[in-house]
Amino acid sequence: GLLISELCALLRSANPNRRDIELKCEAAHGVVVIDQAVPLALFIVEAVTNSYRHAFPDGRRGTIRITLDRNGGRTCVTVADDGVGYPVAEIPAKMGREMMEAFATQLAGEHQTRPGDNGGTIVSISFAPVSSS
Repeated sequence: GLLISELCALLRSANPNRRDIELKCEAAHGVVVIDQAVPLALFIVEAVTNSYRHAFPDGRRGTIRITLDRNGGRTCVTVADDGVGYPVAEIPAKMGREMMEAFATQLAGEHQTRPGDNGGTIVSISFAPVSSS
């Protein structure tokens, strides 16, 4: 939870001119080892930065929500916005997909970018945590 909270604070301060966009963070408690924390943090920064840049043009108001859940021995992090969304064909080019795929590979995880059910874009990564011992 601490990693997500710290990242949210940094991402808010990095985007002071977008007070019209609310950044919400919800994280399950638990430990992410340093070998996973770095690529995970970079994945989140890339996804949130893309939302700030592309999802809310012309001063559009909205919300970006970061969630970290643990389920069935896997960790899943989702960055979802309620912005303008993307045609599916444009997602790979505009969403920094190659970088996020590389971070997913470092985590031996799976990355997905898809349109939200009610507009916007959802970016997620799922991976198995490694032991901290």
